[in-house]
Amino acid sequence: MMEAVNGFFKIVGLEMNSEKSASNLESLSCCKTIDGINGYRYLGVLEDGGSNVLKNRVMDSIFENVKKRITMLSKTKLNSVNLFRAINEYALSLYNYYIGLINIEPSEFDDIDRQIRQLLTSLRLHLKPANKERLYLNRKALGRGLSSVTFKSELMLFQFLTSLENMSTICLRRAGILRVIKMNKWHLAMIAGFLSSKYAIIDKSITMESLKSSQIQYLQKKISSKALHSVLFKCVDEPNVDLPASSEWLSNGNNGPRSEALYCLLQDRNLFFASADSLCNHCKKSKKTVDHMATQCGKMLNSDYLRRHNEVVKCIHLNLCRMYGLKKARRLKGHSVQSTLSTGKVEIRVDSTILTETKVEYNKPDIFVHDKVRNEINLIEVGITSQDRLKQVEVEKCHKYDLLATNVSALKSLLDTVVNTLSSVFHPPTESRIFKQGFKRLREVIL
Repeated sequence: MMEAVNGFFKIVGLEMNSEKSASNLESLSCCKTIDGINGYRYLGVLEDGGSNVLKNRVMDSIFENVKKRITMLSKTKLNSVNLFRAINEYALSLYNYYIGLINIEPSEFDDIDRQIRQLLTSLRLHLKPANKERLYLNRKALGRGLSSVTFKSELMLFQFLTSLENMSTICLRRAGILRVIKMNKWHLAMIAGFLSSKYAIIDKSITMESLKSSQIQYLQKKISSKALHSVLFKCVDEPNVDLPASSEWLSNGNNGPRSEALYCLLQDRNLFFASADSLCNHCKKSKKTVDHMATQCGKMLNSDYLRRHNEVVKCIHLNLCRMYGLKKARRLKGHSVQSTLSTGKVEIRVDSTILTETKVEYNKPDIFVHDKVRNEINLIEVGITSQDRLKQVEVEKCHKYDLLATNVSALKSLLDTVVNTLSSVFHPPTESRIFKQGFKRLREVIL
């Protein structure tokens, strides 16, 4: 028989893969000999002489290949967005073939995710005290976009089972596969009930979209149960916080993966200092915490906080100049902020006193934009504050310049004067939706 097979291979130009071929006959030298104990690879799955899957060896082999690929990718110069995308597509995708092919229990999928996180931690791509659930959230929702093997397996197994059940009445092969799976009580056969119990959803109402939504809610619920990790995500439901804009540095930023891991650790507020009772190095009064160091230390008000405030103003000023055609440069580093820029279409002032007929106490907004074409003024105020006071500061700054807006409108007979605020917790900024709506109106005038 082997002579006939070899003759056929020779005619059609094929070559036998000895790694996936085995025989219990010692006389055959073209493939390895098995004695009933050693396994051989069939369709990428190791089996012994009795066709029993050697699951532990298969899982170890897959993880070794995944580990090798992730380690190799970590040595490249890819930024964090591209690195995590490459890990998902080039490394973690190795598990896709085996999901549903061999019986892997839910706890084993959880162990796989844990091993991946441990590997990322050893490579400094993820820091251990940081929020592990945040790894699996979308980058447009303050996450890092890593694929969860557990979540992926749930989606694939549910889709596979649904396909088998729908086609079992018209396809005998699928009916046979479904019968064997149920008879052996594989995890695949009970996936619908498992998902219903895990995510508290009705069995018959499960769809792919509802399952994806439930997985995200599951992560958010776990995050909300943690005192420190939940602080960042309290802003998600705030109506005046623009979540995609606040996640811009994660979704479109050019950050190194190790730098991004450190930034996320800071945002998660789970950074351990030398001593639990250590005081702030600047004021020597308050406890040294991430929130205090970022926004609440009075000694840093005229140094670090002022510099951060000016950097945000500089960024907005550059965007305004580009939108109105005053500048074409994109680089923020080489941009210089001028106190007054004026053309026939627009006048932009930065930190300048606005003259009015009556005395107004607060008459020096961060940025004053007079759109001469639309006959509209925008007053933009930047606030560097803690997340707990984000909404309060936004309201205070809006009310602070109400009187100035009224006087300027009356003085120049304008159609509209809008007070916009940009409230920032710490870099990167949490952008106010009110500010963004006003900013979009400016963009519409130019474009």
